[in-house]
Amino acid sequence: MKTAAQGIREMVGIASNKRFQKNRKEKHSGCLVVNCTGKGKMYLYDLIDF
Repeated sequence: MKTAAQGIREMVGIASNKRFQKNRKEKHSGCLVVNCTGKGKMYLYDLIDF
């Protein structure tokens, strides 16, 4: 079983549909802060837990 921290790389790597969507599960909360480059690449900057 993966923890949330272990799944972050996969979440960023497969985020092809880059749009905000409200979290439907109340047990999970957090925000990925990404750095967007001029070439359209996205890099994980931080993960904020609410």
